[in-house]
Amino acid sequence: MEPTIRAAAVEDARAIAEVHVASWKAAYADILDLDNLAHPLDVGEREQSWRDRIPRVGDEGFRTWVAELDGTVVGYAFTRPTEDDDLNPLEVAEVVALYLHPDHFGAGIGRALLERAVAGIRNQGFLQGTLWVLEGNTRAIHFYRREGWRPDGARAACYRALNAPALRLRLPL
Repeated sequence: MEPTIRAAAVEDARAIAEVHVASWKAAYADILDLDNLAHPLDVGEREQSWRDRIPRVGDEGFRTWVAELDGTVVGYAFTRPTEDDDLNPLEVAEVVALYLHPDHFGAGIGRALLERAVAGIRNQGFLQGTLWVLEGNTRAIHFYRREGWRPDGARAACYRALNAPALRLRLPL
């Protein structure tokens, strides 16, 4: 079954938070110490964060997309202009998050979400896309490489307050 990909609404905040937490628990269990994160995996906390973030959709290049199956949100993607100091935020957008509920890993929904996110940043006039991926997340690295994303040499020893190294991938648009 093909997912429906649409712009997120504030009413999706709870479902996005549930996907976020379930996906992190499945994807990062062997990579991160999930019990000692700076921002715990709490659905309520994540829901509030998304309620604050989603209204920015359409502002300054920020976009949040959701994937639905039979009316249930099973994944999401979030994009914005890059915040990396070595890149121009007028030319480069970042796929900050792309997460699926673990029940839907490997079903093609991630590819559909990524394609929509990339089309969105391209349509906004950005020339390149970037994303950061934890070095230990080999599943994600293989996925992004299959979709044409390539390492650009940038690395972070401690990525966004996580005690884990990450590498940046880039895609010309």
